[in-house]
Amino acid sequence: KGVPRWYLSITMVFGSMLAGATSEGGAAVAFPVMTLIFGILPIVARDFSFMIQSVGMTAASLTILWMGVLVEWKALCFVTIGGIGGIIYGLEKVAPQLEPSYSKMYFVVIWGAFAASLYWLNRIRKRKVYLVLDPPHYPII
Repeated sequence: KGVPRWYLSITMVFGSMLAGATSEGGAAVAFPVMTLIFGILPIVARDFSFMIQSVGMTAASLTILWMGVLVEWKALCFVTIGGIGGIIYGLEKVAPQLEPSYSKMYFVVIWGAFAASLYWLNRIRKRKVYLVLDPPHYPII
């Protein structure tokens, strides 16, 4: 209310830059900006963020397939199964129980932890990188 609609376009420009630079999607910028700065209800911001995320991640997936980028399909299958279960449980059981202020705080804390972890991990120059997921590493995922 009272916020020009074009502000979201500017927000999503920065969201798409973050999405392109990390494994986070544009919703990682959209949700906190919409809730903390623009005062939009968390449930509306969440649904908008899911929509933006689905469009961006689908485009990224198609680009990865089209360009022939190496994909670890075993890891992708494991995280997809976990993600489907997690999103259903989160939307049906957890989200309705959270007050709007708590959902904002949880998102910002998780987002900050991801940013700190990504920064720390990228500072390690000679870390061991696995191109293929071996059976002993399945439980880690």
